[in-house]
Amino acid sequence: TWSLRQFNYTVALVGAAPLPPVPPELATELGEDLAALMSLAVLNFNAGLRAYYFAFAALGWVVDPVLFMAATIGVMMVLARRQTGSAALRRVSRYARKVGATPPQ
Repeated sequence: TWSLRQFNYTVALVGAAPLPPVPPELATELGEDLAALMSLAVLNFNAGLRAYYFAFAALGWVVDPVLFMAATIGVMMVLARRQTGSAALRRVSRYARKVGATPPQ
């Protein structure tokens, strides 16, 4: 929910952006603020998704503690693979390097 609010704030700031001509310094500042806000929204969205994944693993506790441990390990393996070896991560990292940004960790 918090990430959705941050996405909405970002959209509101885009809509409130001044019309051209805009002084280059102001355009840079506004762009940096928008990029930072969007980054926060994305980070919070990802954290929320991870919470859901681990919540599903935690449901295994109701059935059996061993199932809980196996599900938790399974979730960790899936997240580690997506965090370090997915095609999406490679594309985002490639893009970040081209624009001079810090690639995701």
